[in-house]
Amino acid sequence: MATSTYAAADARSNARLGAHHLAYLRAIAEGVPQRQAAARYLGHDEHDGAVALRRAHNAIVDRVRALARRQGDARWRLIGLSIRPQAEGAQPPPVDQWAFEQGLEDFSQAELLALHAQAFPADRKALRDGRLRARQLELLQSLAQAAAEPALPYHRLDAWFPEHLCQALMSCGLLLVSDLLTRVQAGGRWWKTIPRIGAGKAERLARHLETLMPGATVPRRNTPLGQRGRALSAAIARPWTDPPGDAPGTHPGAARPALPTPAADRAAGVGFVLAPARLAARDLDADVQAVRAWIRARAGSPATALAYRRELGRFLLFLDQRRLTLSTCNADDCLAYMALLQNVPADWTARRSAPLGHEAWSPFTGPLSPRSQRQAIVVVGSCFAWLVAARYLPGNPWTLVNRRTGDDRDADELASRAFAPEVWQVIVARLEALADTEPAAARMVFLLKFLEATGLRAAELLGARLGDFRPLEGRLLLQVHGKGRRNRVIPVAGQARRALRRHLAARGLDEASFADQPGLPLLARLDRPDQALGYRSLYSAMKTWLDKAIAGSDLPWADKVAAARASPHWLRHTCGTRALERGVPLDVVGQLLGHADPRTTARYTRAQLRRVADEMDKAFG
Repeated sequence: MATSTYAAADARSNARLGAHHLAYLRAIAEGVPQRQAAARYLGHDEHDGAVALRRAHNAIVDRVRALARRQGDARWRLIGLSIRPQAEGAQPPPVDQWAFEQGLEDFSQAELLALHAQAFPADRKALRDGRLRARQLELLQSLAQAAAEPALPYHRLDAWFPEHLCQALMSCGLLLVSDLLTRVQAGGRWWKTIPRIGAGKAERLARHLETLMPGATVPRRNTPLGQRGRALSAAIARPWTDPPGDAPGTHPGAARPALPTPAADRAAGVGFVLAPARLAARDLDADVQAVRAWIRARAGSPATALAYRRELGRFLLFLDQRRLTLSTCNADDCLAYMALLQNVPADWTARRSAPLGHEAWSPFTGPLSPRSQRQAIVVVGSCFAWLVAARYLPGNPWTLVNRRTGDDRDADELASRAFAPEVWQVIVARLEALADTEPAAARMVFLLKFLEATGLRAAELLGARLGDFRPLEGRLLLQVHGKGRRNRVIPVAGQARRALRRHLAARGLDEASFADQPGLPLLARLDRPDQALGYRSLYSAMKTWLDKAIAGSDLPWADKVAAARASPHWLRHTCGTRALERGVPLDVVGQLLGHADPRTTARYTRAQLRRVADEMDKAFG
């Protein structure tokens, strides 16, 4: 009765019979423990429950028995029959060894055989079991050769994989074997976006898929594309002081001349102002030089230059694959590149990052988020605009297309990296209670209160010196060297000034030290007051003290989880959010935080939404 129930459930799931199922039964017949055999051939975890394992075993036995009956094999009853192999210790010793041990070497072979048979009478049950097991293995082997199905890409996953794994996969849209195969071939942490699938289950899935389709899970890389992309990216990243070297040519399959580095271009730095008559002579080698000139002229930091090189390297590779250059790119090509960013081809992707010269390098490490797509288009469009202004290109095709990529539908617009007021109060209060006995806790209180009122970036805080504070008309100002190597003057409001005074007093200093000891760091190591704290130490200290502050508090669990994720940058968001909540105008907050675009300041959505809700309540509440 139970067996038929399993068979009915299995039939509904459209399960198929493969060679691995018969290999599993052969392993059981040969004495392999059931859990080990299921883990090896069925993709089951050795720690799966006994009920799930018994259900899978019975379903396989039913299908194999039905197959044997359809083929008219009378031995079908042997399938699934538990026949224990004869124990190793129950085997009688060989005749020669037994004769030597008994001192019977002088007896003839016939006499020894007769005496050995009398000493070790045959176990009829063991002989019968041995014959049954041999017939069982012979039947399974014949069925495997004649009737086992191969797994094919268009088969459903639940036809080949355990039910408990298929539920998680199919809930994420992985319905067919080909869907899972594409993920596994991408490599890296391909399971990261699948709920209830961790590294262990992912390894079992990949191993079982390899059992079903040997060799299919090997990542399929477009080797020529990777080599070409590495060459282009290396050419773009080459320092300006390097001598010219080997670099990609104009098109795949063509000769690869070295990239030209004209002396005039090198001397001028951005010297691509050419006469219109020479615009038709552009090729990919010249495009690489032009892109390098734009990066050199526009990148404000090494990190920005790295991002620019990555985006332009991808775009030039895209053009190269279409046998195009910057000067021959049109609006249709721009739209095609946007389509590629929205659906990155599998052979352009490797799910783990690799150094530029590594053979596993690929242009992308996975699908791009809408924000990353938008950033890529902005970078490429800005480069085109600059090259048009430099008279390197006759026009900018990106101005002819709609470059809006839209927002991520799954993005949480209410998410905030600012501390909620009630959470902030609890954290500060608990740290203040520890500040009298813990110098590190006192420094953390200063950090929280000072950054909440000033909105400094972590790099600006760590780079600040006492000499950067300037009094002016009774107020205290702080000059910082911020993002983009731009200077910014920040007013030190009352809360920040009081926290600063306590912080200086704990170090044996006061506001007179601004002039007396201008080189001292604002945030110093506890054991070396003359040495600035590093970002890693700042991050680690903040994590440690936040954990201590929220541990044992009566905050809701969700607030504790959110606070545990906080980084020093959260304090900057807290400053902007709190200022907007308290009615500070948007332009003032933007100037305080050093935002070049007011839209950046407006992203502090929690404060903005609260103000909108308050105004609407006044009108319609």
